[in-house]
Amino acid sequence: AAIDVDGIIYGGLFVVSVAEPALQAKEDAKTAKAAKVHAARRAQAAWKSEKHMEEATSGELGWMSQSAAIDVDGIIYGGLFVVSVAEPALQAKEDAKTAKAAKVHAARRAQDAWKAEKRILVEEVAAIDADGVLHGVLTSVAEPALQAKEYAKEMASKVRAARLAQAAWKAEKRILAKEVAAIDVDGVLHGVVSVTSVAEPALQAKEHAKGANRVRAARLAQAAWKAEKRILAEEVAAIDADGVLHGVVSVTSVAEPAVQAKKHAQEMASKARAARLAQAAWKAEKRILAKEVAAIDVDGVFHGVLSITSVAEPALQAKEHAKEMASRVRAARLAQAAWK
Repeated sequence: AAIDVDGIIYGGLFVVSVAEPALQAKEDAKTAKAAKVHAARRAQAAWKSEKHMEEATSGELGWMSQSAAIDVDGIIYGGLFVVSVAEPALQAKEDAKTAKAAKVHAARRAQDAWKAEKRILVEEVAAIDADGVLHGVLTSVAEPALQAKEYAKEMASKVRAARLAQAAWKAEKRILAKEVAAIDVDGVLHGVVSVTSVAEPALQAKEHAKGANRVRAARLAQAAWKAEKRILAEEVAAIDADGVLHGVVSVTSVAEPAVQAKKHAQEMASKARAARLAQAAWKAEKRILAKEVAAIDVDGVFHGVLSITSVAEPALQAKEHAKEMASRVRAARLAQAAWK
């Protein structure tokens, strides 16, 4: 909405339209950021592919290169692996993610517009149409904030009432069980008043503190026992109260925990890498046996069919899919612009 120098209002005036430019700027920034990230990933993938081709052409990797390519003359550079065949599919997957995000964004914008129109029709907010007719009351601009404030107050009062009711129920339950003494509104005493019952909360707190101290003492004793056990086994060095050294102090023993932790981390990382490689090999073998891709084994035997069409087919499919998704996004944007 806008007001010219003569005071004439153009467009609709409602709460959504006030925040719409900021929301549009935020969404445009998100879209631009996603596009930059996607372009950076594509550039990095292209750089890696070109680097692998140069290594394969120079003979540094031979037929065991990390990726494969076929030029216009039908000459194959590098080895044919599952990774090189699946790379266009991965790029297509990224394109599909970007297109899906665009669809979700368009759907959210359409839903927001539908909600705003619905609120205008039920006269929850005020708006001015293209003919300058005012629908609703203009004071409703601040109504959502006031409603939210009243709702927060109501909920806070309900929570306080619920807490008071729960405390009263617990107190009544203890009085009926004769755990504590109480005097009702008529002045009648229920229960027995004694020094023990009056001092009961303090006694309970004292017992709780004693229990915590016992737990700490038990932990310290266990730690001392473990340390003494390691000293007797000569795993670590120590000096007793008389100044006598037990064990051998060396750089190895001081750095032993860090070294063990490093070895454990390296071992776990190697196990994780081995598991990933085994899973990738199993998937590759499965695809080769299903004749989805072509491969050359260690004996030089060729499995599958190698053709320019089969190699370029994923890229062509990804390109067609990208074109289709781009046309859909353009159509959605044009429809949204026409609706606005």
